[in-house]
Amino acid sequence: MKNIHTHYDNLKVSRSAPTEVIRAAYRVLAQKYHPDRNPGNSEAVRIMKTINASYEVLSDPVKRQEHDQWVTQQELILAQEAFASRQPQRTPPPPSGPAEEAADFGLSEEEIEYLGIPIKAIRYCQKHRVSEDKVSKAISIGKIRSVLCHGVLWVQDRKIA
Repeated sequence: MKNIHTHYDNLKVSRSAPTEVIRAAYRVLAQKYHPDRNPGNSEAVRIMKTINASYEVLSDPVKRQEHDQWVTQQELILAQEAFASRQPQRTPPPPSGPAEEAADFGLSEEEIEYLGIPIKAIRYCQKHRVSEDKVSKAISIGKIRSVLCHGVLWVQDRKIA
């Protein structure tokens, strides 16, 4: 898991450090990186600005509490992201019904609306225990509707009377 860089890290103190320890750490780092001790060193100037900003936040009890809350939020977000990355990716479920299967196969919305609930003719025969001849006759006399799509005969999903 990634770590969050905080004001505590800038001053090299623990999050539970008392104010005296924070002040002492600030003084040590300020002496080390003060621009007067490091003339012409732009890196020391940058570090000194960071140290000053960190000390300003951690020396004020209200700002320090706000910073602690922010750190806690960031850690929670990172923990959630780490948990989510370990979860397996879920694939969408297959089509749930005959209409979705027919749409995936290529039937248009108008054809599905025309048929009502569409079902492949082979499944229709199995489901209602009728012969292909009986289905063909029902289609020809208009008892059930049918649509031919990509070489598959789709019919209404209702039993022939």
